[in-house]
Amino acid sequence: MKTRITSLILFAVLLPVTAFAELVTLDSYMEQVTKGNQSYTAADKGREAGKLKSEEGELLTTTSFFTDLQYTNDKRVPMIPAIMGDRTSTASGSMGFSKNTSIGLSGKLYYKLVQTTINGVNQSFIPYTEYYESSPVLELNQSFWKNSFGRQTRASRDALEAAAMMSAYNSKFDSKQIMSDAETLYWNLSTTRELLKVQQDNLKRAERLRDWTKKRVGSNLADRVDLLQAESMLKMRQLELEATTDSEKELVRQFNTSRGATTDDANMELEIMSPEKAIAIETPQRKGVREDVKALEAASKAAAANARISKDNYAPSLDLFGQFSLNGKDQFDPAVRDSFSGKHPYVVAGLTFSAPLSFGTVGRVKSGYEAEKISADYAYQRKVFETDRLWDNLTKKLDDTRRKLKLAYELEKLQEQKVLYEEKRLKLGRTTTYQVITFEDDLAGAQQSRLMTQQALISMISEMKTFVSEEEI
Repeated sequence: MKTRITSLILFAVLLPVTAFAELVTLDSYMEQVTKGNQSYTAADKGREAGKLKSEEGELLTTTSFFTDLQYTNDKRVPMIPAIMGDRTSTASGSMGFSKNTSIGLSGKLYYKLVQTTINGVNQSFIPYTEYYESSPVLELNQSFWKNSFGRQTRASRDALEAAAMMSAYNSKFDSKQIMSDAETLYWNLSTTRELLKVQQDNLKRAERLRDWTKKRVGSNLADRVDLLQAESMLKMRQLELEATTDSEKELVRQFNTSRGATTDDANMELEIMSPEKAIAIETPQRKGVREDVKALEAASKAAAANARISKDNYAPSLDLFGQFSLNGKDQFDPAVRDSFSGKHPYVVAGLTFSAPLSFGTVGRVKSGYEAEKISADYAYQRKVFETDRLWDNLTKKLDDTRRKLKLAYELEKLQEQKVLYEEKRLKLGRTTTYQVITFEDDLAGAQQSRLMTQQALISMISEMKTFVSEEEI
């Protein structure tokens, strides 16, 4: 009667805890991580930023609109005041378009209007003291050495795109790694709780064995050494349970931290992964190139582009330039009309050349960029090699671990049967306490081995999911 009352009291105490325990499925937990984990959000935003910034290189050759407004007031002493006046003011403005091309040709097309006012001039010499100059102007510049036919422009565009995509790929891989770690953490906590239940059962079994042995020793039906063995086993089970309980508390903190929760509340239920379900998990199929590999490939492209840019940065400059304009000069209306008549064209053509003289320094700088390019290429090649090796290793280990888990599960079931049978024999006096303790220890080892193997299998599958990559990020 007393036992039944005690059981009812315990049931009443534990019922509210069980009833209000939060069921956190793997899917709901992963969703919480995507929403509550700031690192995941940062990585996702970094991926988005890198993808958008990858178009920055196109701005190097985009068409730009520009205006230029200027006013001057010149009171400097002229050579001939009667003709040049004592003050000249000008108001000028230009408006048009400019563009750089990927073949090294740059140009401007604009319209320019200038108003000039001369004060203090003798009008017998200059009848018009205020006049307008208007001109549609075309300017062209073609590079032949530095940025030869747009080589540096294209390299700059490639460098910007590659650097942005490197950032995007790294961020994408970071987000996938966070999700993989979160999934592993979920099942690690679930497995640890299973281990706790196993160890609690082992502890209860050790307590029953200790109590039973104590009665037998008290009745002079067993030697005291049997009691010492039973008590030693009980202490060992208590220590195991304490260690696993500490691990479970730490995992709960990591679990909550991963989903952005500040609490250490462990009042939640998790899914349980059975051995049969773990063995039956479908192996992820490798798809595409993993993002961390793509990031190093992009870094290699950026380094190659920077090496091309460095060669052009310090190369001699040889440019052909030209300017053509139509001009009108008169009062406002006649000046504007004449500017489109073709009566007063203006043409300029020429070549410019310049070259740096620090040949040694230039050579060393170029060599540095070239070495950086080679280093980035080797890093990329090594990453490809290591990633391929990692996948092969995971694939082989996964098959081996599946076989080990199947054997460990079969062994666990055999050990359970062996312990149950040996405990019955002990009660009949046909075996020793030491033998039962040994068998129970074998069972505990088998149970722990099965759970650890199962967790290793799940962790490998979670890691293999990072190898599933889409072409678009």
